[in-house]
Amino acid sequence: MVGYRIVERRSPPDGAEDARPGMTDLGGILDITEDPLDEPDLDWFHEPRDKKPASEYQRQRTFLASIARLAPGAIVWAVPNGSKDTDWQRMRKTKEGARAGVPDLTIVWSGGCAFIEMKGGQTPVSKPQRAMLNRLYRAGQHCGVFRDPFLALDYLRSVGCPIRETVS
Repeated sequence: MVGYRIVERRSPPDGAEDARPGMTDLGGILDITEDPLDEPDLDWFHEPRDKKPASEYQRQRTFLASIARLAPGAIVWAVPNGSKDTDWQRMRKTKEGARAGVPDLTIVWSGGCAFIEMKGGQTPVSKPQRAMLNRLYRAGQHCGVFRDPFLALDYLRSVGCPIRETVS
């Protein structure tokens, strides 16, 4: 379901024309969201919780080191969105395009891409993360929540990422 909400009232300066000719003035910026945060999970991959002591940071570092060795053709970057920012920092990041729930890692290869959310053993997936994974899945993207870095590599291999089986 698509939701619409006005998030910030903006009017053109006095005497200035609206930069969107032919658009109805809605009195603000139209934010088109496909949330509902309570929507059930779609069919993206979701690894169950485990009791292994490794933190999310350790698991993600293991994944990054492994994919660098096994998939030199893949481009990988992290989205640092889980920090404890002040209200001002969060507002600024939002204005720059940051969105709640974006997965930790983006992996791109010739002909494909995937979005990976790494979690610690008992860390739950937040509602904004679930909503974003649902949006990515509906958009036809490969995405999922992983706790085991090697299972994440197997998943990427299964969706077409050129990952070698072993280090040669």
